[in-house]
Amino acid sequence: MDVVFGALLALDNVCRLVPRRSGRQAVVIRVDAVGDHFLWLRTGAVDVSRYARAEAGRVVLITSPAAAPYARQCGLWDDVLELHELRFLINPVYRLRALHRIRRLGAALLIQPRASRALWLEDAIARVCGIPRTIGSTGTLLRATESQRKRGNRYYQQLVPIDGSSHTHESSRNVQFAQGLAGHPPEAFQFQRPAGAAAGTCLLVALGAGGRGRVWPVDKLAMLVAHVARVHPSIRILVAGTKADAADAVRLRELSGVKFESRVGGTSLSQFVELVAASDLTVCNDSAAYHIARAFGRKVLCLLGGGHPGAFVPYPPFFDEQTSGCASVLTVQMSCFGCDWYCVHARSASGAYKCVDEITAEAAIAALDELLA
Repeated sequence: MDVVFGALLALDNVCRLVPRRSGRQAVVIRVDAVGDHFLWLRTGAVDVSRYARAEAGRVVLITSPAAAPYARQCGLWDDVLELHELRFLINPVYRLRALHRIRRLGAALLIQPRASRALWLEDAIARVCGIPRTIGSTGTLLRATESQRKRGNRYYQQLVPIDGSSHTHESSRNVQFAQGLAGHPPEAFQFQRPAGAAAGTCLLVALGAGGRGRVWPVDKLAMLVAHVARVHPSIRILVAGTKADAADAVRLRELSGVKFESRVGGTSLSQFVELVAASDLTVCNDSAAYHIARAFGRKVLCLLGGGHPGAFVPYPPFFDEQTSGCASVLTVQMSCFGCDWYCVHARSASGAYKCVDEITAEAAIAALDELLA
């Protein structure tokens, strides 16, 4: 793998021939998934934005295409550029064009606040784009070896120390970076719930996750939905997801026998956020829906596997004392937890990892009833 990274870094040298402009602006690199972005908004994004603006004027955020729509809405950034992580790794033409574009911004300051920085992504941008002042985190070993992290350290003039332990929650690392950068505890972004939510209790079932293995089996989810329709008949049931979840939505309707309202494949990110924010309770896998629900202080039931125990879900007790009782996270402890989703067990018939499949419908029903009580 080091040979691959070496080849990428050699290719990147082409961009060093591109003349730099000189401008008064800052670049913040945070190529997050949607859930990670919402967590960061509560634990450091506001202060990173303020610091960058105070130091360099205009602020440009570089983030993933998934998180970009909401990043443009939140008002923290003057511009938002999209960077597709996988294409940046495997497509040389896309990579060079992206680096060329960032170099031509002529930024005076670069800030890289993500803990799980990678040599071939954030560190490569800091190395190639000729930005005179670069600030990064000390990083973790989640996406880098120790030697890669040490090599990447050389591309930053200032490294803000964070806890690199595999069991440290991402919110704690975000807070550590923001406080180390700005010199004071970070301020949380203030989310505004949508006005005009429908009357009555609403249950949102958010299908899908970052990978098929993290999706709780549909036959068990159907038992949960059928229970809600039978025991809590006044509750309105909505089901949401991407186009990739369409087959699961059809199967959920068939197995549960419930005529729920489906928004699968028909919502933008902003609309999905509004659905979660307006719902009284969200049932979800280890996905963005959990973080969005927590951001808006809504009740949420999360079915969690053991790929990254304690790193993202659940939140630490001190994180949100006022709404901690609104979240229930179900997991079945196994000796192999912390596998980074490199599962050694055979998957279930649904494609779920063993740790996800082991969560019973009975346990989920009990947790849901407690949240609804």
